Amino acid sequence: MKSSLKKILFITCCENGFYCLKKIYEKKFYITCVVTLAPNVAKKLNISGYIDVSSWCKKEKIKTKVLKSYDLQIKDLKGLEYDLIVVNGWSRLIKNDIINSSSFGMIGLHAGHPPIGHGRAPIPWNIILNFKDIEVYTFKAKNKADDGDIIFKQTVEITPHENARILYEKIMYAGSELIEKSINCIDKNHEFQKQDRNLSVFYNKRTEKDSYINLNQKCNDIYNFIRALSSPYPHAFSFINNRKVEFIEAIPFDRFLFRDQVKNPGQVLEVLPSGLIIQTQDYPILIKKFKSQKKTYEYPLPSKIYHWKNKLFK
Repeated sequence: MKSSLKKILFITCCENGFYCLKKIYEKKFYITCVVTLAPNVAKKLNISGYIDVSSWCKKEKIKTKVLKSYDLQIKDLKGLEYDLIVVNGWSRLIKNDIINSSSFGMIGLHAGHPPIGHGRAPIPWNIILNFKDIEVYTFKAKNKADDGDIIFKQTVEITPHENARILYEKIMYAGSELIEKSINCIDKNHEFQKQDRNLSVFYNKRTEKDSYINLNQKCNDIYNFIRALSSPYPHAFSFINNRKVEFIEAIPFDRFLFRDQVKNPGQVLEVLPSGLIIQTQDYPILIKKFKSQKKTYEYPLPSKIYHWKNKLFK
């Protein structure tokens, strides 16, 4: 569907936003400019899911504004034509003077259980907190985190088997569909849903140090933590024999095997071709894919590793 009346300024620096940008561009929406972030800035700030959109924009002959700091100012938009701002894949608040410079305002995208879950890292937090679903929603953005009036909303299931990567892509798809619908109705008599800001719950930003996992927890809690921190987020990690090990993929192992021996959480019980068997607070977990000293291991593990488990982390 073509929307020739709206000149869209699109703000993004992450994979989910780039996916949405391409989808609405394919639908012939009029993108007048894309605001993004320079790669060296993203690397310095360790932005999860960063992607450089400038080469694609150049190929499609879309004007690009590449920022040298993660702080968009109204002066950065001088001379640009737009009457609607869409922001997706940008974890900084947009200032009021920028929002007010657009005739139709600004559309934002978030996921949570509004007004619960405003703020940062909604995908890892919702898996860690063992939610069974998450609501993807577009909103009429303000200069506060994710709390504008809701335009459209779509519930997405969080299954026990998926990791952050799969959920990220589910939200990426659902979000692009919602943004398309929102662009088409933003200037029409559409009834928005108010959020009760008195009930707002904010999730904090997660950094690499927050990915440390205490192995003295129940197996299912550890499993949720590991799958919550798959790509594009910093992987869960712990230390085995004083060596840092990143846990990339895991599944609960077995409630009956090893049940008669003394439980020592964090102990490597066995190394199989499929991965590490590690004791938790209740029953073992199988680490199917892990990284140690810049080398990634997965099935089938080299025979010298699973035959000589005591040498693996020395």
